[in-house]
Amino acid sequence: MVSKLNKKRILFLSFFIVAWMALSLAFVFLHNSPQDEVNKKLQMILIALQFGWLLGIFHGVFEVLWGEKDRGHWPNIAYFLGRILLFSVLILINGAVVFLTWNLYNFNNIWQSELWKTAFANFAFFRFFFYALFCGFLITFVHSIHKKLGWRTLINSLLGIKQKAIEEERVFVFLDLRSATTLAEDIGHLYYSSFLREYFHLISNCCAENSGEVYQYAGDGVILTWLTQKCRRHPYPLYFLKDLVELFDKRKDYFKEKYQNAPVFKASVHSGRVIATEVGNFGSAIAYHGDILNSTARIQSLCNLLKKDFVVSDTFLKKMPHTHGFKVQAHGSFQMRGKDQDLDVYSLN
Repeated sequence: MVSKLNKKRILFLSFFIVAWMALSLAFVFLHNSPQDEVNKKLQMILIALQFGWLLGIFHGVFEVLWGEKDRGHWPNIAYFLGRILLFSVLILINGAVVFLTWNLYNFNNIWQSELWKTAFANFAFFRFFFYALFCGFLITFVHSIHKKLGWRTLINSLLGIKQKAIEEERVFVFLDLRSATTLAEDIGHLYYSSFLREYFHLISNCCAENSGEVYQYAGDGVILTWLTQKCRRHPYPLYFLKDLVELFDKRKDYFKEKYQNAPVFKASVHSGRVIATEVGNFGSAIAYHGDILNSTARIQSLCNLLKKDFVVSDTFLKKMPHTHGFKVQAHGSFQMRGKDQDLDVYSLN
């Protein structure tokens, strides 16, 4: 069975293929002459589709596999020049593949130097080369913005539409790294930053595997969210917590070898209604407003008091179909600051 994360990767790969095919076709339509024969136009369209399909696969696989790795140590200029080299090589290789395919199809002698000169040593090819180079950066830019903002925010930004305030029922998970201050002092701030990058990378992948969204990173903490409706049949937040524990357990030796410490976290889970809206003018983002966020933060503070790793609200548990193998322990009612009613909380073991 294909995992949620791999499904997302397949969608990303499909985006690269479709984008390259569309932009390759756009070049053909923009540079075709009305006087060109129908057969020539059709051949150019097929060549553009083949080129876009091949380049989309190579570019997509590169971004999905290598683009997910931590490359924070790369200087910007080296990364930029590396991109130019990558796109140049991909354009030339795929151009050569398309050239060979069509000449073999037409039974031409591919060893004739004149054929290669006609195809590659002309102004039309150089024009397409720089066009494709620009397209490579454009597609990478759109992909990067989508990863950071999501499709909803990306499309709204491209169209200049401000997100309207809407009410949603959501589950929120507040996840915090234990002993973060001590860890930073032990390994130094540079290694601590690297530790957090890897830590958050695993969390974000695990969240994607379980149909969740990363709402915010704040210091050594992260806020994750799910639409409650999506969790009524499958308790994705509970899947996430269990998978994350298992993932960190598998990676424990790696972290200890590299950082002399393994990540240990605490989490609180709560659900309720929030208002989703776009905030800010410069550097705007989608924000969730409501008491539920404050309450989830208060519940997280109970982790230390109760000496438990996972503390959840009664409100959340009632909306889940099952507890996914977690043992639930009741801890009674607690007064949430700023709230009139007490809230029943439970720990998960």
